[in-house]
Amino acid sequence: MNNLPLVASPLASSLFLTIFRDSLPSLAGFVILSFATRPENPFNSTVFNGTDVGFLVLSSVIGILIGDNTWLEALRLIGARRVIVVDTLKPFMASVLGVVILNEHLKGWAWVGMSITLVAVLMVSLETEKEEIEEGVGTEDIELKIEGGGGGEGGEKEDTKGGRNAASGMKDLRRGYFLAAVNVILDAYGSVLTKQYGSNMTTWDINLVRFGSAAVMMMGIQGFMVLRDRGRSEAKVEGGNRPWYRMPKMTRWRWRRIAAGVMFVTFLCPALRNYALFQIKLGLALTLGSTGPIYSLPLVWVMKKEEVTRRAVLWTVVAVAGVVMLCLLGLEK
Repeated sequence: MNNLPLVASPLASSLFLTIFRDSLPSLAGFVILSFATRPENPFNSTVFNGTDVGFLVLSSVIGILIGDNTWLEALRLIGARRVIVVDTLKPFMASVLGVVILNEHLKGWAWVGMSITLVAVLMVSLETEKEEIEEGVGTEDIELKIEGGGGGEGGEKEDTKGGRNAASGMKDLRRGYFLAAVNVILDAYGSVLTKQYGSNMTTWDINLVRFGSAAVMMMGIQGFMVLRDRGRSEAKVEGGNRPWYRMPKMTRWRWRRIAAGVMFVTFLCPALRNYALFQIKLGLALTLGSTGPIYSLPLVWVMKKEEVTRRAVLWTVVAVAGVVMLCLLGLEK
């Protein structure tokens, strides 16, 4: 959810855009609304006490600083389809942690509704990516046949190269799945810490601490890297390519698109998510937060005129049915 604005610019530095993503809503929204909700005492020490702030910063390190980067790296290594599969485990992990740490217990119908919703969301996600994936596999097959050529000495060299590529691919696959699983644990535990130590704060206070501290820490990392490379020529830094920690070169139109994505996704979504976190059980909140793919169907149909398959619509209906079951039968009265 919080990473969507980064997709707007594949050429940009992931670290710098993450800093931009975390600092813009912190300065433009969370500070103003956090203090505006307590105009008589904006720096209330009972709200921003050392213990709560400290653990929220820890949740920021776990869920944002480390968790987001493991998610992005997993996305690079194994692709969105496989990451989505692993992400479906997140509500179940959150539910287990909620039972163990927060003493939350879910009704049997909640588990049924949660399972139906997540399976349906997974199928919607896979259905929307299926055509693109199949086209990519076909292209790779054609390229391998062209490069491989016939037999003889050239074929043997290509086979050796193919073997090395296959071994490297398997290594990336295992690493990607591992990082995706690590992200599931970190994000779920970060949500547990948020619910444990953010009960005295508003949703704006929580996001101010979490995103603001993440931005400050990443600015520190960026500053250290820039100082380390001071005096080195551009050719010696990242082989002449623009380093991952420096400000990307983009057009004003691209920056405006990213800024709009940040304000909609990183500002509004975490605010709503934190509000839900304190109203319902942890696992249910993360389940409802995972239903984004079902909203993407009408959006891509209206905005991009892309065809939506019948199977995707069917699984969307199933997902909504799971949410209805979750809310009507799984929540305590």
